[in-house]
Amino acid sequence: VSATFRLVQLYLGTCTSTSRFKIHVILVCRTDLRIPPHLRPLQSQPYLFTLTDCDVRGEFYDMRIGDRTKHTNSVAAEGINRNVVKIGNETKECTPLDQYPVDTWTLASSFASKEIARKYLTRHWESWVTEETIAKIASAGLTHVKIPIGHWILGDIRDGEPWVDGEWKYFRRAVSWCRKYGLQVIADIHTAPGSQNGFDNSGQLLSQKTARHWLSHPDRIARSVKAVGDVARTVKDEALDDVVTGVEILNEIYSDANITTVKQFYEESFEAVREYLPYATVVASDNFDAGQFNGFWTDSNKYKDTLLDTHLYTVFSEKLRAMSPKQHVAFICGNHYNIELMKCCWDDDGRSQGLGRIIGEWTASYDTLVGAEINVVFDEIVSWMVSLLLPGSAVALPRYM
Repeated sequence: VSATFRLVQLYLGTCTSTSRFKIHVILVCRTDLRIPPHLRPLQSQPYLFTLTDCDVRGEFYDMRIGDRTKHTNSVAAEGINRNVVKIGNETKECTPLDQYPVDTWTLASSFASKEIARKYLTRHWESWVTEETIAKIASAGLTHVKIPIGHWILGDIRDGEPWVDGEWKYFRRAVSWCRKYGLQVIADIHTAPGSQNGFDNSGQLLSQKTARHWLSHPDRIARSVKAVGDVARTVKDEALDDVVTGVEILNEIYSDANITTVKQFYEESFEAVREYLPYATVVASDNFDAGQFNGFWTDSNKYKDTLLDTHLYTVFSEKLRAMSPKQHVAFICGNHYNIELMKCCWDDDGRSQGLGRIIGEWTASYDTLVGAEINVVFDEIVSWMVSLLLPGSAVALPRYM
């Protein structure tokens, strides 16, 4: 394994192998609940999805200027943590929503209006990633930052869609900080209209894992290609291409996708990137089956600096979570993932001279599936937020943070 760069993923270790082809290994650190507190700005709390009825009405507070006291009548048995918030001279009692949002779609849909949703998200964008965050990333010896963005970031929002734009200027700000500290950026289009996988990370959690709600609609595929091209064009037009040196076409297309249609989408998206960014690295998802891409993008001239992205998560079954750290290392570096990685990329003459490989994500949470405990996590965060604002109080972090 050749560790050619290290990358941190903003939700904006390596092992050895004797493989015949080069695998680019990146370090991924997702900005979720497990990020150390010193990397989470105080004013960005409470965590984005722990909405209260005050939030959805547009009655926000900032922890650095707000004055909150603990509600002594909270009924723990009912699973409800109540906040009493003082906004200006007015006291508000704010109750967490009965059901927390689970994705960007339900988050943005929770508010009384899109304008309130935009104001709420703007507070998050303003404070979640700071220049200090980027400086710490650079000081840790990392070289690349991967920033996931929605396909709607430049304004492609149709009637009936709750998406909120306005985030691009914060992407641009993050790029400027990366320039200052010598980091490169991979712009990662993380979502697709209709959802490319049914996961929450597509922006819209569906009842089942599938790509068909995106891939069976030609107009949605066309919107995705346009989103890729629009991002590449805007990066070029705004002179960000000295820092944004890579574009990931689309994150984690699900394995039931028709591979012929996917390859055509990748080809059109590749052309859309290279039209404006001829030297950018183009990254494509492996559809959870890298072997389907043998013989794909083999031309070393046309497809120079293209990568197939594989994500290794060893936390989605009880058997995996029961493993010790040493067993996880043996599993990942042993036959199982060597076989997975050896599936691609080859052409008729041996190793592909075009498409390379990258391990773009894996989890550091090897023994706990946080998603299965999400309501417990959010309840603890809300409870912690109440206690945190008591002047002079000593507060322990929630056990999931």
